[in-house]
Amino acid sequence: MIARMANDINLSPGDRDSSSIFRNKKVLTWGGIAVGVPVAVVLYLFLGGFMARCDGAYPLAMKEVNSCKAVTDKLGQPIEQKLFGRSWGSSSTSGGQSGTAQWSVAVAGPNGSGRYSYAAELHGGAWQVLRASLEVEDKQISVVPCGGEWLEKSIEAGKNSKPLLQAFGEKGTVAAATGKTSVKAGDACEVSVTPNAEFGKGSPYNCRVVVRCGPKVLYGWESAGYTNCETEEGMPTTAKDPWGTATDTDPQVEVDLPRNRVVVSDDNPASTYTVEITWPAPGQE
Repeated sequence: MIARMANDINLSPGDRDSSSIFRNKKVLTWGGIAVGVPVAVVLYLFLGGFMARCDGAYPLAMKEVNSCKAVTDKLGQPIEQKLFGRSWGSSSTSGGQSGTAQWSVAVAGPNGSGRYSYAAELHGGAWQVLRASLEVEDKQISVVPCGGEWLEKSIEAGKNSKPLLQAFGEKGTVAAATGKTSVKAGDACEVSVTPNAEFGKGSPYNCRVVVRCGPKVLYGWESAGYTNCETEEGMPTTAKDPWGTATDTDPQVEVDLPRNRVVVSDDNPASTYTVEITWPAPGQE
């Protein structure tokens, strides 16, 4: 959206530098209306934030950041989006029943400011914030889950991770299923492990894992599934997400490709389950 707005006001790469914009004082057209460059920049910053506010997950995301003590201790309350500040992201919905949203917005409270980023999904007409974090003074504070250790540990693990150069995909079957799950032994499943293009560019995760059995996604919903993979010569070998919905917003997963095995589970007392998926080794199909 931000890139599209920048193109709409016909800014050349040199003009997008704020010093050159105000020094040159050019006149641009926006939707056929002539405006000075300073005015165009103000509109650019304002509309980016306005688009984030129009997102259906926005009210819930702002409630989360205002409810997290680890954040309010730092910024105070209320925490609100800055009227002018760079915002970027996107959202899409289908029939008001399903969709995704990912935004990064500038926020401020009485005691300071920072950058708030969140990912959310719409299921059955209800939004859920999957993960959210606040960057302030070059530090990351986990917002969803509030004060959770997953973010800090993921960032630390990401420092030692290597880029994933090749994707993996395999079809298998459910070897065993226990607890509160709708899948059963013998169900057909698909497992994919793909590189995360944002790794090293702000994301600590080098891969994304998606596990699907029929129409049901067990792990890796539309904007989730990112974790750290061990690699060998650029190929994924193992991965582990140890945090279930008791402390996080998605299940646990353990990927062991050398053993042709993936396990998805959850540690939430209200929905504890374990699903083991296996597939034959090459040449043993």
